[in-house]
Amino acid sequence: ITISDASGATATIRVTASTTYDTAGATGSLTDIAVGDQVRARGVMNTDGSLTAGSVHYGAAGEGVDGFGGRGHRG
Repeated sequence: ITISDASGATATIRVTASTTYDTAGATGSLTDIAVGDQVRARGVMNTDGSLTAGSVHYGAAGEGVDGFGGRGHRG
């Protein structure tokens, strides 16, 4: 997953078969994440600056997902 903030700064979230997804308190999936969704991920930082996510929380803007520049988060 590549995310960006309003200034154009980007970050990469890598996912694995064991990554879990949730949205608004419900189970989701990688294919449910849409362009423009806010994303928050937790996992392990990689030496290349990407994050390998153990969990990803996502939702449409205004649904209470605090994230990286309003469009995602690393950490």
